[in-house]
Amino acid sequence: MVVITNQTVVACPPEELFDYCVDIRNELEWNPTAKSMEKLTDGPVAIGTRFLARWKGAPSAIEVECLEFERPLRWVHNNGGPIAVTFTGTVEPVDGGSLLRARFDARPSGWFRLVFPAFVVMARRQEKANMTHLRHAVERRTGDLPRRGGAAAREMPIIHRILRHQIAEVRMLVQETPAADAPRVGAIADHLGFLLDELHMHHTTEDDLIWPKLLVRVGLDAPLVERMEEQHQQIDVSVAEVRAAMSVWRSDPTPASSSALADGIGEFLVGLEAHLDEEEQVVVPLIDRFLTEAEWQEVGERGFEKFTRAQRWIALGQLLEVATPEEAVMMFGTLPPPVKVLWHLIGKRRYGRYITPVRGRQLV
Repeated sequence: MVVITNQTVVACPPEELFDYCVDIRNELEWNPTAKSMEKLTDGPVAIGTRFLARWKGAPSAIEVECLEFERPLRWVHNNGGPIAVTFTGTVEPVDGGSLLRARFDARPSGWFRLVFPAFVVMARRQEKANMTHLRHAVERRTGDLPRRGGAAAREMPIIHRILRHQIAEVRMLVQETPAADAPRVGAIADHLGFLLDELHMHHTTEDDLIWPKLLVRVGLDAPLVERMEEQHQQIDVSVAEVRAAMSVWRSDPTPASSSALADGIGEFLVGLEAHLDEEEQVVVPLIDRFLTEAEWQEVGERGFEKFTRAQRWIALGQLLEVATPEEAVMMFGTLPPPVKVLWHLIGKRRYGRYITPVRGRQLV
């Protein structure tokens, strides 16, 4: 017999941690070797509850039975099979949440004794990693996340809102602008180009400063981050197609070129909206959890530095347009006092002069 022990602190109450762990169907959320977990008995988990588990590498399904159940302090699961395992879990409250201790007693039988040493080496490594995977899964589910940043969930949707609203607005403006109004056609095309540049700057900042850090910190959630990178590449292709249609419309704003550009922007928005939705729902929480406040602040600073001085007034005007009053106070409050003064003296007027030719009307 070999005994493997591990422990971790999880940011949630003991009762929630116990209830999550004692129901092994939850392994599908965190154990990369879990293929299926089926509860065979009725009622809540208790002594005598049985599960049918399938793990990668196991020759067949294995029945697991709960032998001890002392909520929220201790439980014992036991399974047969060629390598029988008794798993004992204990939970106790500590500062920062709950301390989970896991004991893994493994006993080989038959010809599996021959491969047991290799199994032990693999199991030690896997069980240690599983404690981290389990902790992340519980903290995601309970919502009691140890946030080291926290601002991304408040600020990222505002940045995305600028792109969502103003690109959709440009699509409408392209359709309604007369071909003979060359100055306005040029203003709208320039604005669309700026929005696409803005999107590119936003995405490259994420590519450089967010995704590399998350990939080495998020464990099993790494595929979510990789998916964001793949979507950025797909969006780059779509951006090039929109730019090509925009160039045609600018040089020859006929009904046909106007319709082609509007349709292209519409298709582009479908993919962009899906990307932004997914990022806000599943990746922004990872940013808040795994990036420090200083790292998130650097993302904002580096992104803002990519604008020219003139473009910074445009970006600030866009932000204040789409933000709620509460969000505006939050975002504006982070600016240095001289910038706040200059916005009221210079910036607001400059943004008005920029956006009025695009919309054909002055800001209210």
